[in-house]
Amino acid sequence: MLVRPTVHLAQPLMRLVILILISTAAATGSAARAATEPTVAMPELEKKLAELAGPAAETPSEPDCGSEVARAYSARKFTSAWLTGTHPSSRAAVLRSVLEASGDEGLSPSRYRTADMARWWARTDNTSRARLEIALTEGLCRYIRDITLGRSELRSVEQATTGTNAAGVSALRALLQKALDTSSLETFLRQLPPQDAEYQQLRTALRSLRQRAREGGWKDVVAGPILKPGASDPRIPAIRQRLSVSGDFSGPLSSAIAYDAELTKAVRRFQRRHALPQEGVIGAATVSALNIPVEQRARQIIVNLERRRWNPSRSAGRQIVVNIPGFELVALNDTKTVLDMPVVVGKAYQQTPVFDEKMEYLEFNPDWLVPPALAAAEFLPELQQDPSRLARKHIRIFKGLGKDAPEVDPKSVDWKTITPTTMVRYAFRQDPGPWNALGRLKFMFPNPHNVYLHDTSEPQFFNERQRTFSHGCIRLSRPEELAAWVLEGLDPPWDRSRIRATVAGGHPLTVPLAKPIPIQLAYHTVFFKDDPLLHFLPDIYGRDAALERVLLGEETGSEHAQKPKAATTTAAPANRQASGTAATSALARTPPQKTPPAVPGGPRPKPPASVNTRMMMR
Repeated sequence: MLVRPTVHLAQPLMRLVILILISTAAATGSAARAATEPTVAMPELEKKLAELAGPAAETPSEPDCGSEVARAYSARKFTSAWLTGTHPSSRAAVLRSVLEASGDEGLSPSRYRTADMARWWARTDNTSRARLEIALTEGLCRYIRDITLGRSELRSVEQATTGTNAAGVSALRALLQKALDTSSLETFLRQLPPQDAEYQQLRTALRSLRQRAREGGWKDVVAGPILKPGASDPRIPAIRQRLSVSGDFSGPLSSAIAYDAELTKAVRRFQRRHALPQEGVIGAATVSALNIPVEQRARQIIVNLERRRWNPSRSAGRQIVVNIPGFELVALNDTKTVLDMPVVVGKAYQQTPVFDEKMEYLEFNPDWLVPPALAAAEFLPELQQDPSRLARKHIRIFKGLGKDAPEVDPKSVDWKTITPTTMVRYAFRQDPGPWNALGRLKFMFPNPHNVYLHDTSEPQFFNERQRTFSHGCIRLSRPEELAAWVLEGLDPPWDRSRIRATVAGGHPLTVPLAKPIPIQLAYHTVFFKDDPLLHFLPDIYGRDAALERVLLGEETGSEHAQKPKAATTTAAPANRQASGTAATSALARTPPQKTPPAVPGGPRPKPPASVNTRMMMR
């Protein structure tokens, strides 16, 4: 089954709410704990906390643990949460153990002040006790924040987050308080990470790969001529050994140099797991994948664990998931895949963004209002060469975006005098039909990126292995099948014959769904599918590399370490718009807007003035 992410803060916050509710029951035992582990008043604590907190920002980029720790101790009148007499309590030992083992989650223990805990653990003077108390609680706060919400400064490397930070601050504050009060701290901490099967499988795989690295990893396969099944080559024993280590080959090891059927099966399995042609031919690409060090694969898992903390998987209901680097869409009922298909995603310089929304309606026979940046980049050079060229593509030109804007004869304009800046006075619209870039079906989930799912007039791209050909939208290989699935539950029903008849009629029609369907555009390069072994995908947009530089390049526990810069759009070639999504126009930067549903067979819904849902990437 395909991995299933999302990008809003909504899902992490919902998980925080659930954790708070679960921990409330545990917190009821806090009185009993207090009887056995009495609180300790600490005169030095208030002074040290004042040094720690500093001024609080009105709109912090993420919950600030210094301020939250100071707030928590003020509420508890500066009594200890972790000391029994002059010594750390059993609860303190549990917390320290969990934070020191946070590397199992792909986190860095140094972020959680573990070195400070070790330094002050055995000291009994008042200043050291206060420092240990703060280190434990601030480490706990940072851990709760990182393991439940993920790190906002890392999300900004890859995507623009949506949603209010106030909700995250409130949820973290409540969860921190529960942690300080609970009598079942170990259970509480165990419930914090995402509990879905995919996260847990990745966590187990990380532990396994690290163990493999400690044992020496795997040896490189020497480069050489292409090997086809049935050939003989002195490298075969090394290839057999390498595939045995990774679990692809389960037969007996030997020094035989024949590339036999059993090894061919193992090579094909390896190729399938690494998005390579499953031909059993061992060429340069397969050897290169075999030789990726185990340490690099472990880092790739760490990056993908971080993404999953931003966006834990859904486990119930109907949903659609697009995994961008896998060029695949799946539709799910609960966790069961009911439909999957190849898709085309955005080019490297017009990347498909990562976000989640809700699909609300479907459009038959849509027209396409071309984004101004795309029109300037692609149509202006064509018009300057031949003003009639766009007409052959059924693209008409209008003077402005208004519904009463007059149509312009392209031959009446001296296009050689028009620049990308002055071209915005014209609107370009492609009429519905088989020639339309959006095809005959468009699946709408209003979003600020103007990115949607749609049919295509260029089906030949589905024959390619790396399908990065769109301007940001998701092109579907089997849109009628998806339409039949999303329109389930309507009366009268929309079966395949009715869908085809409506498409053949050629008339625009908007049909609202019986119930909005969550859709997630994801970027996961490591996942489990229908195989007990990991699958690895190419990092088509370089996003793994960007996150890895930040995640694994930092080994500091400082809360105020330098923040990474947000990702910038890859520079575009000449005459190309730098971004095929967020930079298409000012309209693409507005907040998500909801579009009122239409009555089946009636007029199409009127979109909000601030978002033109016909103006979209393709």
